[in-house]
Amino acid sequence: MVSEVDDRSIFDLAADWWKRRKWLFIASFLIAFTVAASLVRALPPLYRASTTFVFSENEIAESLVTPDTNNDLELRLAAIRQAVLSRSELQQVIDSFGLYADLMRNAPPESVIRRFRRDIDIEQTTATEPQWGKKSTYIVTIGFRYWDPQHVAAVANELAARFQAENTRIRRAQAARTTEFMRSQVDAARTELRRQESRLGAFRNAHLGELPEQQSYNIAVLERLNGELRLNQERQAELLMAREGIPSSTLTVPSPSASRLTGRSRLEQLQRDLAAMQGRYTDAHPQVIRLQREIDRLTQELIDEGGGRLAGQANEPLVTLGDLRRNEARLRDEIAAVTQRIETTPQVDQNLQRIAYDYNAAKEAYLSLQKLYRDAHLAESLEQRQDQQFKVIEAAIPPDFPSAPNRMRLTFMGFVLAAAIAGLVVFVAERTDKRFYSLADIRRFTRVPVLASIGPMPTMADTVRRRAGAVTMWIFVIIGLLLVASISNYIGSNAHGLVATILT
Repeated sequence: MVSEVDDRSIFDLAADWWKRRKWLFIASFLIAFTVAASLVRALPPLYRASTTFVFSENEIAESLVTPDTNNDLELRLAAIRQAVLSRSELQQVIDSFGLYADLMRNAPPESVIRRFRRDIDIEQTTATEPQWGKKSTYIVTIGFRYWDPQHVAAVANELAARFQAENTRIRRAQAARTTEFMRSQVDAARTELRRQESRLGAFRNAHLGELPEQQSYNIAVLERLNGELRLNQERQAELLMAREGIPSSTLTVPSPSASRLTGRSRLEQLQRDLAAMQGRYTDAHPQVIRLQREIDRLTQELIDEGGGRLAGQANEPLVTLGDLRRNEARLRDEIAAVTQRIETTPQVDQNLQRIAYDYNAAKEAYLSLQKLYRDAHLAESLEQRQDQQFKVIEAAIPPDFPSAPNRMRLTFMGFVLAAAIAGLVVFVAERTDKRFYSLADIRRFTRVPVLASIGPMPTMADTVRRRAGAVTMWIFVIIGLLLVASISNYIGSNAHGLVATILT
């Protein structure tokens, strides 16, 4: 538009427009500014209060129950935030404090919940980063904005209390789940330990006499049996020689070797073996029972054969070749049995080691899980007694001054906006007006030479009509301003939700 001006600057053009449209500009400005000022004046004060607390790991409990992840605290914070801002929790707070009564009459409950969430702000900052084994610490600020200063403080503290309660619930539930899980693991490990113990006991009972710890005893028994077998064979040889040439009367006196084979010497040897076995095993051990029975049997035989006198006493009974051969057969059977036990001991030892390995592994797992269960149970008990991880450092109090709106800034913005609207109205009026107001306007419109210019010659009637029209216009302008101010004031005082959204 400036390019169309031949010899006038933008200031000259603005001056011409002001002369012609100043009342239009003033009226438009007054209307727009009245609307803005009325809205700003009618806006209700918006208050804000906040509660700040420190949220950290429970050092005692965490030393006993190590979390699975390093960001356990941050994940728990997110879970608590979701729980506190859930629909059911927020609805309880709204009903408890009677919030948004006007909005609830005209809007569905879900809209009220969304509005409540927008009025809550939660700021979370990290006070201590996790390093060198230390736990992280967060500073959490829960703020709430509302039209009542008493409600904002009470609601902010209530949200912080629900935050703490939800954290306690999550911690205790986590500790209880950990304890219950460890209890089930301990029960399973105890069942497995008992099964392995029964398996080991059954194997040892099934292989008595073949166990590795009985190897030395079996070897000693084998040597003794071999010695007795050699003595038996020597005695048989003596009897055979005596049958061929030695007088029979000499056979009634037993030789030293014969007395050691079937008389008191054998009984004493068995008693020594029994004493050695009783030093290592209980009386219920099969080997001890077998030796006791052997001693009783031999004692009874000696009493029966000697007329009530034990072997080694006076008048020891005669030993016949048949007795020696029967004794030899018995010794050979015992030697074969002991030899079989000695030969199978390595295989039994291998099987026993495998079973013992399973038993030891089950026992070690059971003891380890039992310790973890005790730690988890202790951690659960500590969770019931302490709350060091949640500490309120600044509780919310009713604010003395509103946090919004900033009326001075909004009034200035309304002033600038009103001036811009008035200028736009003048610009539109000038662009749509096709009348000529100066010779320059005519010359820009046509190349026909202008011969003369005759100014307006108003009559008295024209002046009266002009002044009456101006008065009428200003009357309408004043009425319009009052009407616009009333409407703006009503809108500003009732549109809490819209105004709060714009302001925040």
